[in-house]
Amino acid sequence: MPLTRLGPHLVMVSAIVGSLFVIAPAAPAAAAEGLRITADTTYDIRTSEGLIAVTSDITLTNVTPNRRSGSTITQTYYYGVNLAIPLEADNVKATSGGRDLTVTVTEGEEGMVNVAEIPLRSRLYYQQTHTIQLTFDFIGAEPRSEESSVRVNDAFVWFYAWAFGDPDRATVRVIAPEGMDINISDEPMTTSTAEDGRPMWVAADIAEPDAWFVIVDGWSEEGLASGAVDVDGDRVNVRFWPGDTQWRDDVIEAVERGVPALVETLGQEWPAGDRLVIRETVEPNAFGFSGWYLFGDDLIEIGEMVDREIVLHEISHAWFNEDLFDARWITEGLAQAVTEMILFETFGEQTSPEQVGADDRGYHRLNTWMAPDDPADVDEDEESYGYNASWIVVGDLLDEIGGEGLREVLAAARNDEIAYVGAGVPESVPETDDWRRFLDLAAQRGGATSGDELFLEYVVRATEEALFEARGAARTAYADLVSARAGWSPSILIREPMSDWEYDEAMEHITAAGAVLDAVASLEDHAGELDLEALLTIEPAYETVRWSFDGVLFIVADQESALAAIEAATEVVGADRDEATLRGLEGLDPDAELAAGREAFQANDLEGARFHAALASEMVEHAPAVGQARLDAESLQRNAAIAAGVVALLLLAAGLFVGWRRRHRSVRTSLEDGIDAAITEPGSSPHGSELPQNLAGPGDIDERSSSPDSADTEDAKSAAEDSERIHHV
Repeated sequence: MPLTRLGPHLVMVSAIVGSLFVIAPAAPAAAAEGLRITADTTYDIRTSEGLIAVTSDITLTNVTPNRRSGSTITQTYYYGVNLAIPLEADNVKATSGGRDLTVTVTEGEEGMVNVAEIPLRSRLYYQQTHTIQLTFDFIGAEPRSEESSVRVNDAFVWFYAWAFGDPDRATVRVIAPEGMDINISDEPMTTSTAEDGRPMWVAADIAEPDAWFVIVDGWSEEGLASGAVDVDGDRVNVRFWPGDTQWRDDVIEAVERGVPALVETLGQEWPAGDRLVIRETVEPNAFGFSGWYLFGDDLIEIGEMVDREIVLHEISHAWFNEDLFDARWITEGLAQAVTEMILFETFGEQTSPEQVGADDRGYHRLNTWMAPDDPADVDEDEESYGYNASWIVVGDLLDEIGGEGLREVLAAARNDEIAYVGAGVPESVPETDDWRRFLDLAAQRGGATSGDELFLEYVVRATEEALFEARGAARTAYADLVSARAGWSPSILIREPMSDWEYDEAMEHITAAGAVLDAVASLEDHAGELDLEALLTIEPAYETVRWSFDGVLFIVADQESALAAIEAATEVVGADRDEATLRGLEGLDPDAELAAGREAFQANDLEGARFHAALASEMVEHAPAVGQARLDAESLQRNAAIAAGVVALLLLAAGLFVGWRRRHRSVRTSLEDGIDAAITEPGSSPHGSELPQNLAGPGDIDERSSSPDSADTEDAKSAAEDSERIHHV
C-alpha cells in the first residue's frame, strides 16, 4: 500500500552559518537515494478478544548522501514518516526505543485509506537508521455493520492485510488461533509456526509491497452456534455466529416455508438429504456476492445480510447445479426464476429482474458467461448483466410453460430423457445437458414457443446463430410430420438426429417418413373403397424404425398386394353369371371364399387373404367351362336315354320272339312225342320260359331271368345268344 515520507529536508551548512528549509517529498523508496523502509508486519488473530492485533516493526534508513558545492554542504534529513493504514485501523500507536511517538491519523485521498503521520524523535541524516513500531487493531464489528467489514469472533474471522516497506524489504505474517481453518486469497504465503506454537503464514521479501494485499478469512466449526430445520424428515443444519440470532431466525424461517414450496413447485424430492449445511460468513460479500452454494461440499455460505430471496436462491441450487445443466446461466436463471415464483406464491413478495440490453457495460452473450476461477477476478458489471439476463430468459420461458411444463422439463433433464419423445418409453441421452438440450426440453416437453427468439437475443454466440435457420426448418418439418398422422409418433431414426441438432440427417429421414405416410394414406383409401381397414401393424412398425423405412414400405406393399387380390376377386365374383357359369358353380361358393379372404385380411393373415381371393376368382373364372361340360354331358345323357328306349323295345321284341320260338318248339315236340307222354307228367307246362324282369338299362338283364325252370339247355343257350346279339346292335 502507498506510503509517503515527511521530508526529505535539505540542510545547507556553510562556514559561517547554516539554515533549514523544507523541499518537496523524496522520490519513491525504490530509488537509489531517499528513505529506505524495511517493514516486518504481523497480523495476530485474537478471537477471544474480538480483534486482530497488527504490529509493524519498521526500520528507516536515510540513503541520500550529503552534497558539497564549494564551501557549502547540503544535507538531506527526515524528521518523520507518513504511512497509509486501513480505514478500519483502531488504537493506532507508534513507539521508538520504548518511548511513545505522537501519531496523527487523517483521511487519505478519496477516502480509501487513512494516513498515520508519525514524527521521529530526532532528525534522520544520511546513513542514520531509526526504528519505530507501529501498532493498531482491527476490531471485529457487529453483524451487518456498515462501518466496518472486519469480523472477528470465536467462529469466524475476516479481514484484509497489506504490506509496509520498500520492494524486497517487506515481510507479512499472519498468526491464527489453534483449531481455526484459515484461507488466504491471491498472494502465496508459506506456512510456518509462530514462537508460541500457533500456526503462521509468511510472505517475505515482497516484490511490490505497494500493490500487495490479501484477504484472510477463517472459521472454526467448534465456535459456530448451531440450529436445524426439519425438511420432510431430513435435517438442514444451520451454523451461525455466536449471538447472531437474527440471522439464524431469518434462515430457519426461509427454509421451513421455502423448501416444501420448492418441492411442490418442482415436483421433485429434496435432493440434499441431511447433508446440507448453511453457514454464516462474509466471505461471499467480500467478492460482491450475497451467498454461494459449494455443491461438492454440500455447503451454502450466506453473508450476514441475509434475506429470503438469498436463502431460497441458494437452496434451489440443490436442484439447479452442474449435474443438471452445464451452463452457468441456466442454473442461475432457474434458481432466480423459481425463487421469484416461491416468493410470490408463498411469501407474497414481488421481485423482478433489471432490464438489460446490448448497450450495458457488462453486456455479453450468456453462452460466454463463465464462473470465475478466482472470485477476486469478478467483473461486477458482467455479473450483474449475467444474472439479470439469465433471469429474463428463464423467467419468460417459465411464464410460458407454467408449473406443469417446468416439472416436465426438470424430470426429463434429471432422468436424462430425450426431448423428442416417441411412442414408447423415452430413450436415454448423454448425461451432459447443455444449452441446446435445455432449449429442446423447454420446447418439446414444456411447450414453449418463444425459446428461439430469446436465445437469439440473449444466449447464443454469433457463430451459433447459423444453427437456428436449419433448426427452424427441421422443427417445422418435424411438426408437419407429427400432425400429418395424428397419434403416430416419429421413430428414433428421426428423433435422435433432432435431439443431436443434426438437422440435415433429420430432414432426410423426415422426407422418407413422409413417403411412408403417403403410401399409408393411399393404402387406407384403397382399403376404404373395399369397405376394409388398413392393418394396425403398420403403426408400430413405423414408430420403431431404427435403420430404414424399407421394412415399413414392404408391410404397406404386402397389404396393397392383398387388397389388390381382394379387389380383383370382388370384381370377378360380382359379375353377372350365365347358365354355364351357374351350372359350373354348382357345389361351389365363391362368395364365401371372398368373405373368407376379407376376414383373413382384417386378421392380418395376408397370405390367407390372397389365397381365398384367388380361389374365389378361379372358381368363377373356371365355372363357365365346367358348366358347359356339364350341360354337354346332360345332352349326351338325354340322347343315351332315347337309345336306351330303343334297345328296351328291341329287347322286348327279342323276348317275345324267344318266347314264341320256345312255345313253338314245345308244341312241336309234344305233337311228335305224343299226347300221352305229356299227359303222363302232371304239373308240367309247355310254357316253362318267362320274359326278362329288368329292362331298366340297355343290355342289363337280371341274372334271375337267365335260369328258366323248364326250358332245356339248348333252348336257354339259344335265347342267351339272341339276347347278346340284340344288346350289341
